[in-house]
Amino acid sequence: MNDKESSFETATTTVKSIKLDTPVPVSSYDISEEGSIAQTPSKEEEPVVPDVPLVPDLRLRCKLCKEFYHVAETRQHKEYHKALEFMKFQHDEPPLSLDHLLKRRLGLIRYLKEKNTGFALYHAIEKLDASFDRIRRKIDISRHLEPKIINREEVSRVRAHSLPIPWNQDVDSVAVCLTQNKNYRSTTTNLWSFSSLSESVDHFSLCDADHGLNAAERFTTEFNEILIEEFNLLMKSKENETTTTRTTTTRTSISPTITPTTMSSSSLSNYRDFQQIYYNSLKKFDQNLRYGENEKSNSLWSGCSTVSVIQYGRKIFMANLGDCQCLVVRGKKEFFLSEVHTTKNKKERKRVGKNFPLFRTRGVGYHGNKNFDSSIMLAPHTASLNLDDTCHCIVLGSPGLWESLSAATIGDLVRQNIAKYTYKISEKKIQLDDLQVSSAEHEQIHAEEKTMAQKMSECLVQAALLAGSTSNITTLVVAFSDQ
Repeated sequence: MNDKESSFETATTTVKSIKLDTPVPVSSYDISEEGSIAQTPSKEEEPVVPDVPLVPDLRLRCKLCKEFYHVAETRQHKEYHKALEFMKFQHDEPPLSLDHLLKRRLGLIRYLKEKNTGFALYHAIEKLDASFDRIRRKIDISRHLEPKIINREEVSRVRAHSLPIPWNQDVDSVAVCLTQNKNYRSTTTNLWSFSSLSESVDHFSLCDADHGLNAAERFTTEFNEILIEEFNLLMKSKENETTTTRTTTTRTSISPTITPTTMSSSSLSNYRDFQQIYYNSLKKFDQNLRYGENEKSNSLWSGCSTVSVIQYGRKIFMANLGDCQCLVVRGKKEFFLSEVHTTKNKKERKRVGKNFPLFRTRGVGYHGNKNFDSSIMLAPHTASLNLDDTCHCIVLGSPGLWESLSAATIGDLVRQNIAKYTYKISEKKIQLDDLQVSSAEHEQIHAEEKTMAQKMSECLVQAALLAGSTSNITTLVVAFSDQ
């Protein structure tokens, strides 16, 4: 918000606060020599300052032009580089003056007139003018447009919840953060679940509902039980039975409920075992959805996109359906373990055909219509990964996160938060050592601070809101220890 807009809003607020039937004190007026009356502000009154929520200063460094920009300017910066490409400029050598830009525009107009005629020429020149105007705003600071942040209040209220990891020493912290994005969505369709299956086996899942919440709600509450049954069947086949305790947290509340169960962590020693267990569990759960319990529609029942991660020691097993994705940040690189199953995927679009009416091509549910049963596949994409000391975290995200932030952007934000968190912890440790604080008080102070996963998940949700996401946004971050 610029100075003119803020002063205008301040003046408007002041005028609205004055009642017409209330006499104005005489001391607030001055009578000039010419007899005119001029109003002066009273000494007792203070100027009204509007309460504007603060926006976090999240900045990124562009890998093309090596410049820093705010996350809220992500879309503008991408348009700027597209304009440079259209006007045949190098990304690292943009025009520095308007004369250089004008000469390039005139040369391109002559070239376009030689190659195009009619409506094609009109469309090309129109695109050229848009690119010219975008680069000119970058050169001329007076023409620069500040990004409009319409969800400022929602960004300031984003908070992440830390999840308990009682046994797993390979995991530093786990946190989940979600927002409805009220400017664009009236309801929340993102659900998540977490369960500790044993000392070294954890299950994380995230789903995005479609055509109703029934399938997604049942997935977060029933799928874990079916998964445990498949574990038990595998144990019996291998004759490795042990008794452990499973902690399950349902996404309707943050507090966990403890129930006894039996499973063996050695069941996940093989990647093919994981594929068999997960697919059999998914098939049984989807079969339960075919009965249509609590479904309201007569044409198409509810469905959901899912992504699940089972972490066993220093191994990760991932499975996803639809457009909920899993990103791994390792060292200076980031990569997806998941695969997108929508009509944007060329392979999926070729499989379902051009006239397929739905956006997602794979998912759980979507029954009630025989025309879609053969098109929407229950075939999850699976992958595995061995963790090492360079693996920082994995990020499970709903479609609202990926529509506005790229993998490279998320990787940069994660590494920034790791650097800030490590520096802050080291500084606080030095201060506490200077004050000769006991180890018990030191642990208590450290426990009151936000975990690394909380910092990351909050930052990613705030960045997605500022970058212009129009969907529900949910992130589940699993940060790994350095050992």
